[in-house]
Amino acid sequence: MNNVESEIHDAMAAINRAWRESRPSEMEPYLHPQVTMAFPGFSGTIVGKDALLANFVEFCSNACVFEYKESDEETQSVYGQRSRAGAWERYKLVFGCRGDAPDLEHLTPSAS
Repeated sequence: MNNVESEIHDAMAAINRAWRESRPSEMEPYLHPQVTMAFPGFSGTIVGKDALLANFVEFCSNACVFEYKESDEETQSVYGQRSRAGAWERYKLVFGCRGDAPDLEHLTPSAS
């Protein structure tokens, strides 16, 4: 992993730590104004820093995470006249929304 890819990895870790610890506003310095997040199965996307932050604020306020596991992290940097970098990862997320999943209320949220 080169220095740029290491910085990308560290940024992704900080982003994930921020929302996992219910502090989504701490993601802001790491996000590009046109950041894009794809939903599972590419069923939709969120485009833009403000939209993404608002989504995570709502999620952190209303959801309880029972399982979260990251895998297959990839980083890529492209050098040239306009350097670019990107990061991708797969994740497994099991969560419940209070009121929507009463059968999950008895479970203890994951600390990982």
